[in-house]
Amino acid sequence: MRLPGLLLAALLLPGMLPRPALAQEIICCNRLIGFGGDWFGALRQCRQKLEEASVEKRRSVCQQLGSNACEDVAPYCQPCRGDEAKKRSPGGNALGPGDPAYDGLADGARDAGIAGFGPQHIGAQQRDGRVFWQIRIDAGGCPLPNGDCVLWAGENGHLPPGKQAGAKLMLLGSVQVAGSVVRVNGRYVNVETGVIEGAAVSSTVTGTGREAIAEAMSDMLKKLGLRCKQAGGLQY
Repeated sequence: MRLPGLLLAALLLPGMLPRPALAQEIICCNRLIGFGGDWFGALRQCRQKLEEASVEKRRSVCQQLGSNACEDVAPYCQPCRGDEAKKRSPGGNALGPGDPAYDGLADGARDAGIAGFGPQHIGAQQRDGRVFWQIRIDAGGCPLPNGDCVLWAGENGHLPPGKQAGAKLMLLGSVQVAGSVVRVNGRYVNVETGVIEGAAVSSTVTGTGREAIAEAMSDMLKKLGLRCKQAGGLQY
């Protein structure tokens, strides 16, 4: 004998009733990202959900996006803004965004053709009236976030321990200002051996402000030879 549908449903234990599936996803940077939510369908409130999420969930989203992180997730996936050295050592000699020399160096790297290069990829200090700068380079020749960015992000819970690529080379240089002209020099230095693997000096550029430093930096990098034209981000 077949039981009526309602009677059959009443006899089933609550735990045996099928539960509707939850999509548990959000759409970030035009990508469907697993989030483990408690809603139906895929939500588009990516930034709002990341703001409310735990550090672990933010890391998971950033890991799934990889190099496809967009502006909406930048505060969580690429939180460095170039002022981490100043944050970590207030009152020191570190430069950061807003300093013409610092901004000019970052502009010049982008003008030379390094996609994705930002203030977080370069460190700069002013000593004895000169600006000294450095860029960490990975095994593929691509710029990495600077050391203060990595340390600050780790100290503030943005990164899991031990996940960042180490630098194989350091690109080191300085800004030389004489009167109303500027030049930028740079050299690749092997981190393990200390051997210089290439060096270049820019042409002399008239001017001493941000635009002149950018022009000199770009010229020097083109002469030195770019080993990679895509800057890397923090690794999750």
